[in-house]
Amino acid sequence: MSHRVTVSLDGVAAECQGICDRASDSLHQIDDVIADISKNATKFKTADTEGYIAMLKESKAAILRELTEFEHFLDEVKHKSGTTGERDQIMARAKELNRTVLELTGPKLDILPEMISEQIFSNMEKYQEELKNAVREKRFSLASSDAERLSGIQDIGLRECVYREIMTGRHSSFDAALTEARRAYREKTDRLMEKNRERILGRMKADLEKHHLDTSAVDSIMAGRTPLDEKTVSDISRDVDKSIRGEMMRKKAIGMIVGAIRKRGFIFDPKQCIKLDRVNNIVRIAVKRPDGRQVTFEVYLDGRFMYHFEGYEGMACTKDENPFLETLEKVYGMKIASRHVDWENPDRLQNRKMQVMRQKTGHGSM
Repeated sequence: MSHRVTVSLDGVAAECQGICDRASDSLHQIDDVIADISKNATKFKTADTEGYIAMLKESKAAILRELTEFEHFLDEVKHKSGTTGERDQIMARAKELNRTVLELTGPKLDILPEMISEQIFSNMEKYQEELKNAVREKRFSLASSDAERLSGIQDIGLRECVYREIMTGRHSSFDAALTEARRAYREKTDRLMEKNRERILGRMKADLEKHHLDTSAVDSIMAGRTPLDEKTVSDISRDVDKSIRGEMMRKKAIGMIVGAIRKRGFIFDPKQCIKLDRVNNIVRIAVKRPDGRQVTFEVYLDGRFMYHFEGYEGMACTKDENPFLETLEKVYGMKIASRHVDWENPDRLQNRKMQVMRQKTGHGSM
């Protein structure tokens, strides 16, 4: 019997794992930037350098805190029933973690050297002290809720711009000062994004190449003349991040599939058995047993994989198929959401039944 089956993985579990992995990677990225700034500290004022390093450590702490809280939350709910409400809550928290990572890392880290050299924000302590004095001397009023919002702005550059706008006294509300601060900060970052165009896009391309992913979209922007701004960079960064997370999940799935199928006695040689179809972005795995039976896999980026058992008589393939799926779930922890038989060819089983019937009726030979 020959048949082809498509398996869909649990999208929530796979997505959460990918987001957690990317969050962990971002911590190393921040460490690398801190090391680079420290190495070149003599080029800048000591106070400025310390301010940037403090900002990066604060960003790292925020990501680590959210990542740890999210992982603890997953531990609490993984043994529950998995209701729709719980799954929605898990995805909401996962997306919030991913948003924090993208906001505190990525393209902003690429323009840090320029920010330091231009002293885009180097007066945070000065503005904080001036604001405290103004409030204490009742020359200025800032509601406690607005003070909390101000201290809660994670981007230190934006936070300093807000301080600066508040201290001008031109704005009737905190929201008005925040709006103007965002506009001014965006103008500065847009200019630096375009100035560092090759570095930013080059880093994204390198990230894609590291995971053997298509870079044509980034190549097209690199070759174009449209000015690079923060919105464009953020959109590209999100797309790159999504592709990389998908590839990371696929690699994990491939590792699980290979491990599980080898336990069934199939021979696996990574140089011969794995092929990448770049046109369709599919990874194909083909393995055989010494007796000639074989199984082919196609692993996709969207949380699916297909398997095709060949060379089996009757229902013999279930002796490999069922334990294979059980190993994936119980040994490797793969969460399977559904299994769909695309097609099956029972010709060998049917032929065998006909042969038996002919033998019983005496018509099996000439």
